[in-house]
Amino acid sequence: MDQEQQEEVKTYLKRESDVFAKSIQELGCTKKVYHEISTVDTRPIKQAAYRMEWNFISKGT
Repeated sequence: MDQEQQEEVKTYLKRESDVFAKSIQELGCTKKVYHEISTVDTRPIKQAAYRMEWNFISKGT
């Protein structure tokens, strides 16, 4: 991104900062949305295990 685009992103993020969580504690749970995945008629997907990169593994914080 060039300098102007970076400034636009910063301005947007500051303007809309109330919709972003600043910490994991600010994220909560809701019962307003219900999600269901039907697996009755589907076959399991067989997939080989693979290693995850360290930067994608949560450290429990």
